Amino acid sequence: MTSFFIYHLHLPCKAYEIVSEESYPVDYNATVDLAKQEQADSKRPELKSDFTDLKECDTIWLAFPNWWTDLPVPVYTFFEKYDLAGKNIYVFVTHEGSGFSSTVNTIRELEPDAKVVKALSVRGGSVTGEESSIREYVKKQLQK
Repeated sequence: MTSFFIYHLHLPCKAYEIVSEESYPVDYNATVDLAKQEQADSKRPELKSDFTDLKECDTIWLAFPNWWTDLPVPVYTFFEKYDLAGKNIYVFVTHEGSGFSSTVNTIRELEPDAKVVKALSVRGGSVTGEESSIREYVKKQLQK
């Protein structure tokens, strides 16, 4: 669901996807099991992409699924590898009932010199139906 935010909003900016070097299983239950184990082990997987040109950006639109009230481990890798001081980070979260949970506070702890904004929290099962409201929110923010 995260890729919906990144690729379907047609934002006037470069789009990136935070993807770990090793792919997750295609089977949902196997992915859930692996993700839970990664969290338990505080794993920090290598990422497929290099985000060094983020230095040129002043605003980052970050979308990710809420993993049991926390950030996905590839997102931890991203924050631990890149300094986003002075940037605006708009947080979009997909979830199945837990909303933002502690994810925004965690990002604020990891990036204390960035402005972290709770943008939108959308139920994963209804992301497609929320496309227009998500797009409108982003447009409003871009006009500020």
